[in-house]
Amino acid sequence: MSFCFGFISNDAAMTQCALEPFAANLTLPEGAPNGWGLSYYQVGQPLLRKQPKPYPGPLELASMAASFRSNLVLGHVRHPTIGSLRTENTHPFRFRNWTFCHVGSLGKFVEIKEELLRSIPEHLRRNIHGRTDSEHIFHLFLSYLNDTGKLDDQRISPLEAGRSLLAAHTFLDRMSREAGGDPCSGSCLVSNGQFILAICRGVPLGIRRQNTYSCPDESGRVVPAPHLKSVVLIGGNEPTGPGWEPVEQGTVVTINAQLEIASVSTE
Repeated sequence: MSFCFGFISNDAAMTQCALEPFAANLTLPEGAPNGWGLSYYQVGQPLLRKQPKPYPGPLELASMAASFRSNLVLGHVRHPTIGSLRTENTHPFRFRNWTFCHVGSLGKFVEIKEELLRSIPEHLRRNIHGRTDSEHIFHLFLSYLNDTGKLDDQRISPLEAGRSLLAAHTFLDRMSREAGGDPCSGSCLVSNGQFILAICRGVPLGIRRQNTYSCPDESGRVVPAPHLKSVVLIGGNEPTGPGWEPVEQGTVVTINAQLEIASVSTE
């Protein structure tokens, strides 16, 4: 199964130290036979680093992201169900300030693809460059943001964005059921650089808050860093170790810039 993670901290200058407690859970001993990708934000702008080719193990994602001067990172290791090993099929996907990665599948995607595309405005459709169901799910979410006038609103609240994510999945469920398929399953992570959204549907999603850090200072001494805090989400497997909590199935989780965690149920 594919693997994804989201990381958000309160200090962009201390990414390496902030990621260290999560290093074991962000290491894939088998590597990434089908490629991997990272997105991160600097000065409010999303940047992508993608490798669509096989990567031999171990793949240490914390080390890959350690050099980023960023307090928000999304990452993905691909196990493709649709789409060849190409950059345009490699997560995370980007549109303007929004980035997205997904673990799971969309039932009856081939059968509903044309109807799905008709539901996406042309200016968003033009940004779909790959063949994955995941990229289409992302652009349907963007369509709902567009419908509410929030697509380019940097003041959008996590709750408002979360409602659009829920609405997109409800629409996908209906289309899939009408085609004789199962509801849309998977965990996805979305960000605009201000917050992270995650939805948990049929695929494990774990969350952990880290409030205690000791980090190297300029002389190399390890000293307490009482201000540093972070939150990490992992989807696709069940992370091991203390502090991890499972996200309830059918729930959207939001993490804002103050690292406040909230949830919105589909019920």
